[in-house]
Amino acid sequence: MEINFTTYPSILKKKTLLDFKLSDISHNIIRIIIKDKFKFKEGSNAYKLCYNYLFLNSNIVFGIYCCYEFCKHNKVDLIDLPFIDKSFTCLFVDVKIISSSKTYSFFSESNTKLILKTLLHKFYRIFFLLNKNKIKNENIVKYWCDVDEKLHLSVIKTKNTIIFIFPFVNNLKRAFLSIKKIYSSSNKKTLIGLPYSFKTLFRIVFSKNLYRDLAIIDHEYKAYNLHANDYDSATNIYTSDEFLTGIFITNNILINNKKSIINKAHGIGFYSPFISYTEFECFNEGQKLFYNTINTKINYKTRFNSVKLLDNQIKSNIVIIHQNFEDYKHRNLENLMQLSVFKILNFSILNKKIYIKFHPNIKNKTKKDFLETFENFTEISDLNSLSEISFIGISSTAYYDFRDSGNFFFISNNKDTIFKIFGNVNCLSEDELKIKILE
Repeated sequence: MEINFTTYPSILKKKTLLDFKLSDISHNIIRIIIKDKFKFKEGSNAYKLCYNYLFLNSNIVFGIYCCYEFCKHNKVDLIDLPFIDKSFTCLFVDVKIISSSKTYSFFSESNTKLILKTLLHKFYRIFFLLNKNKIKNENIVKYWCDVDEKLHLSVIKTKNTIIFIFPFVNNLKRAFLSIKKIYSSSNKKTLIGLPYSFKTLFRIVFSKNLYRDLAIIDHEYKAYNLHANDYDSATNIYTSDEFLTGIFITNNILINNKKSIINKAHGIGFYSPFISYTEFECFNEGQKLFYNTINTKINYKTRFNSVKLLDNQIKSNIVIIHQNFEDYKHRNLENLMQLSVFKILNFSILNKKIYIKFHPNIKNKTKKDFLETFENFTEISDLNSLSEISFIGISSTAYYDFRDSGNFFFISNNKDTIFKIFGNVNCLSEDELKIKILE
């Protein structure tokens, strides 16, 4: 068999992003790319920033991982893809690799998104610069959306706290509503953005392939390095920003200047492998293990412990926990699995009521399409009126919000990944779900 651009798309649908993030092979692939392509010195800030970027923003790295896993279980004679060259022969043993002289970009973030991000940060930063001389507080809470308010509410309520509001690019409507709520409160607050440079942005826009990637690293590195100056008045910084690829650069400087940085994970996700905090509150032991493997000097805490499993019978009210996989091209398998679960529940339930709780970042058109397609689903936001509930999701952090309100079922054809993340939980394959709902 041959892996080429004809067979490649189907191979991408055989692994989930969580499979990728929890695999040692993913890290091996990233190390090979940095050593052979970027040539950054191991342990340097540029190396760590590039590592984080490849882990979080590279469809190519995910694709190479999928090809590796496919070759493990199938007889592959030849690989003809421009981004898999002789550098990867140590991974693809006994497979002929056709090398290409073509160069390419490893980073998936589009120029449009980078331009929008830079402009938003520049705009937000104007308000910070106007207020900078007035900021004299011991506590700073970093804020992107309503989740951050919930995580740091006790600190926000104190008098000597100011809220730094950053651009939330993933959902501008949600960002606007969050800002409106904060500005209607009596809290001290200011908009703030990273000090991105138009000069480095222009380099990105007018560069191609690996030169574009290097320009992105330069763009991010300089902004995060200068950003450390924005916390001169702070003693304690409260945040939830492990998803930011370069924030460790800022935090290293701040910690060296005796600042305390307390991070609370905003979800069960596995984000930047290289981080820097004085304290990190993870969701559970699985998440802690992921970060602690590389970042051993941080004081870790866990928010949730394992609980006794409730019974494994499907109740009369089913609440589906939607995740916005449809917004991410590299989450093909998760999206297909979620749609498959929707179809199973929409057409198989005879004596149960089905509700759906949508992800807060869902687009209105997507929500409308879902409700039209799956006509047996009823949208719900307040669960207080329901009893006898079974929750069904793919890999959602919402498990921790709802596990005490009913029994929760994860649906996955790779149960080991779910158990590795969440511990001892109810997990069904798609085939098992079909049988279970008829009991």
